[in-house]
Amino acid sequence: MKIEPGQDLLHYRFVEKIGEGGMGVVWKAVDTTLNRDVAIKILPEGFSGEGERLVRFEREAKLLASLNHPNIAGIYGIHKSADMVFLSMELIDGEDLQKRLSRGALSRDDALNYALQIAHAFEAAHESGVIHRDLKPANVRLTPEGKIKVLDFGLAKALSQDPSGPGASPAMSPTLTSTGTIAGMVLGTAAYMSPEQAKGKVVDRRADIWSFGVVLFEMLSGRRLFEGEGISETLAAVIMKDIDWGGLPADTPRTIRRLLERCLQRDPKSRLRDIGDARIAIEEALRAPAEPELVTPATQRRPRWVRVLPWGITVAALAALGWVGWFGGKAAPPSPIMRFAMPIAEEQPLVRSPIPLLAISPDGRRIAYVGRNNNDRVIFLRHAHQSEAQPLKGTEGADNPFFSPDGEWIGFEADGKLKKVSVLGGPPMTLCDAPHLRGASWGTDGTIVFTPRRTGGLARVSEAGGEPESLTLIGAEDGFGQPSDRWPDLLPGNRVVILTSTQDNGNYSEADIVALSLADKSRKTLVKGGTFGRFVPPGFLVYARENTLFAARFDPEALELTGPAVPVLEEVSGAANYGSKHLAFSNNGTLLYLIGASDFDQESLVWISRDGTEEPASAHERDYGWAGVSPDGKHLALQVHVSNTDATDIWVLEMERDTLTRLTFQETLDIDPVWSPDGEWITFGSMPTEEGKVFNLYRMRADGTGETQRLTTSDRRQTPGAWSPDGTVLAFTERGGDPGLDLMLYRPGTDPEVEVFLATNFNEWQPGFSPDGRWISFASDMSGQPEIYVRSSTGSGQQVRISTEGGTIAVWNPVGKELFYRSLAGKLMSVSFTVEDDAFRPALPEELFDFSSPPYSFVFDVAPAGDRILAYKDLTGGEVERREPVVVINWIDELEAKVPAAR
Repeated sequence: MKIEPGQDLLHYRFVEKIGEGGMGVVWKAVDTTLNRDVAIKILPEGFSGEGERLVRFEREAKLLASLNHPNIAGIYGIHKSADMVFLSMELIDGEDLQKRLSRGALSRDDALNYALQIAHAFEAAHESGVIHRDLKPANVRLTPEGKIKVLDFGLAKALSQDPSGPGASPAMSPTLTSTGTIAGMVLGTAAYMSPEQAKGKVVDRRADIWSFGVVLFEMLSGRRLFEGEGISETLAAVIMKDIDWGGLPADTPRTIRRLLERCLQRDPKSRLRDIGDARIAIEEALRAPAEPELVTPATQRRPRWVRVLPWGITVAALAALGWVGWFGGKAAPPSPIMRFAMPIAEEQPLVRSPIPLLAISPDGRRIAYVGRNNNDRVIFLRHAHQSEAQPLKGTEGADNPFFSPDGEWIGFEADGKLKKVSVLGGPPMTLCDAPHLRGASWGTDGTIVFTPRRTGGLARVSEAGGEPESLTLIGAEDGFGQPSDRWPDLLPGNRVVILTSTQDNGNYSEADIVALSLADKSRKTLVKGGTFGRFVPPGFLVYARENTLFAARFDPEALELTGPAVPVLEEVSGAANYGSKHLAFSNNGTLLYLIGASDFDQESLVWISRDGTEEPASAHERDYGWAGVSPDGKHLALQVHVSNTDATDIWVLEMERDTLTRLTFQETLDIDPVWSPDGEWITFGSMPTEEGKVFNLYRMRADGTGETQRLTTSDRRQTPGAWSPDGTVLAFTERGGDPGLDLMLYRPGTDPEVEVFLATNFNEWQPGFSPDGRWISFASDMSGQPEIYVRSSTGSGQQVRISTEGGTIAVWNPVGKELFYRSLAGKLMSVSFTVEDDAFRPALPEELFDFSSPPYSFVFDVAPAGDRILAYKDLTGGEVERREPVVVINWIDELEAKVPAAR
């Protein structure tokens, strides 16, 4: 299609042709919709007919359009019309650097100031993962005010014909391959290529650093560093010719000479690795005492923390602070919505946890996350003035970080305590007990609303510490199958808190988002069926359903949704059985989150011998929940999470062939599989949607034949524990009255079939029969924390405490007189015992090995020979698989666009 001046295309009116090269023809045009001048770059002819290449170009161009920097010419849009593809771009007045250099060298001061602005542009782009690949004077524009604009960022790759490579070869350069290119443009591109690019090798950002050095050398010297009579000779000079350092002016600062030497190393491994280091060197040269300090408009308002921080975080901080624009004190234009991954250092990986890992300060200037520091689990903090995150001392074992309203403190849980630590460092301060923190929100009134336990509801404590005040579910104790109010979020004014509420802390598929008045404790349900509700100023309620975020307009004063909820973000990582999500918001609309279905998506099965030696039990990797070894040791009954849902099913693993067979297929929760003594049946808890919302007991044949059989019918939650050795009695846990969990016995064929074994004013759970059937072990919180006890299976006599410093789950050794349990400290303990005069007499517990979580789950079972245990192991040893948090700048604008207006 031929373009003429005055012609209209879409909403653009073409004015005049202003350039032509290998990357296309450039026109000055008017955007008639926005009434502004733009540059239109029409891509090479025939480009629109190459489908795969066009798709790849659009993907790359979208990334390039996300670059928002005063020294980078912006891309406004990608357009297609008939057989034409074109970009609308920022129109830059002035001349390009190539034209300016045709008149000779720049002054030292101008050269360094121009180089500094170019370095700023490249630093921003590299931090966002964009490499230019075609830096040359023709792609650098000088405005009449003396500002630099770098053009065509990344288009060399976007236009490349190689769908898999980075556009490294000179033959793949759009400038070189276009038949319409003039000779000077061809030689120009070849003259600035890095040696590895000229050889057709894979390139990274160090190729840009080479080109930067070549351009800086030319600005100072006034002559091209590499020249030849043709392309081949020029490329040969790039690859082989010695650099004439004598061509630099005599007044070139030593710092700059050294910088050029580091930029122009032909071996990329020996070359300067970070353009930020070049920027620092130039700044030092400009500040040298022997020379006047030069401050250009591009740098006079840039504090050091903005210059060293990765571009994405810089934008967030600037948006949060509402700072003026980069130039001349004018207000900066509105920033676009941008998404990018926040780099996480290889030696500082995120841990793997169902508890929220991320936090962002209200002003967006600080980000905290829980990561690994050597063998410690600590909070890492990234200040706006730092280029890397730093571990906070004293936060070992931390969970659930959250910021104070002023961003100067971070609250967290460690060692069963709620603590806070200054962002400037120093020893943490303990505020109160919080054995299993399930969310916290720090109010501007100096109080913290938090959930100290898995259950038991919300509490409130002063930021100075002290005795917490109970707010909800007073009297409820910590345990399984209990109600839970968690993941609080205080609304502005500190009078109301949003929370996630469920009647069963093992099931969040039916949880609600509730608003709680802190004055009169009244509750109002905002959303039926949702978790992790968050208020996003100025007026949105955001919450999760499975892995999707929903948002609705919300009036925080009236506590009313004022419009329908719509999905706004997919694949947000979290843990369905905790109701949690790995996400955080700043008050200025920045979103921080992790992508992924769950943080329990990859576990392996392992055998661990008594000395701690580990060996694989299966090659299958799943999100497991419960495990049971068959009486003959040939099969495993497993609870397996169904990917991307809240459902779990029962599977059987045949050990010899390592084959998995699925037994249940309901879209609900099937949990806690237990073998019958003969190995023919598997009993489990289930909550079929068509039969109510409460777990009862079911069984089915281990070979998968026949139908599922219901054993009990009750309006109380029931989960199986163990069958007696003769198969006549099933011990199970039932959720009763206040406080909650009782031990029951099911005797099929008797009247009644269900009877109470132990019901107290405390919680008892996880019953297990001894190999001879005379004793039942169980866990109870009667001492104030979970401990392991044993009682006669007849129900007579007193229970005997087995653990000495807490215990959560116990399993009998099938042979010998021994009981294993997991301590609260994460150790696998062994207790031998004797029976004298019908009395159970345990010895002191002995530690076998470290059984901490991570890497091991607290669930385990024992092999029939009693010589090893079966356990789940986190495949990453407690670390997330090299994931990086995603940052979305100005996400509030996306909500404004996606969420329907208030009714």
